Amino acid sequence: MWDLSTPEALKTLASRLAPFVSPVDFVALYGDLGAGKTTFVQGLLPALGVEETVTSPTYQLVHSYAAPRHMIHHCDFYRVEPGEDEEIGFGELCSSGVVVAEWPEIVQSRLPADRLEVRIEGEGGSRSVSLAGFGAWEKKLARFREIQAFLETSGWGCSQCIAVRGDAS
Repeated sequence: MWDLSTPEALKTLASRLAPFVSPVDFVALYGDLGAGKTTFVQGLLPALGVEETVTSPTYQLVHSYAAPRHMIHHCDFYRVEPGEDEEIGFGELCSSGVVVAEWPEIVQSRLPADRLEVRIEGEGGSRSVSLAGFGAWEKKLARFREIQAFLETSGWGCSQCIAVRGDAS
């Protein structure tokens, strides 16, 4: 569990997850209206290499972004009724790139076995964030927690991750 006091801290946490996101992956974002789900995405997507402005897809349902290593689909299922997910091509989106889904409760029974679930709670400026990994994300999340602990103890607790293009060896 992470207790965060600013939107920037939420974006930083999200950016640090970017190295663990595979080219075809699923991130489910849970939280009330105004909890910070889109703010989380605004930290994650630039760290995956998205250069466009990231906004909420509430009215369009899906915003798709091309990044150097990923095709990313930011979905908002708030206005989708159960069973309508195939009308927006949910299955195809899940097989063609990274899906970051707000309000995934609507498609809960169809969520991929390999997924990261992010729960954001809180009011005012502070937020509590919990992460749960399923399938392949169990090992990824364990490694992420090790890295987070290292960054905190070494004084790099506020650093963000950014995408590095090309061979960084």
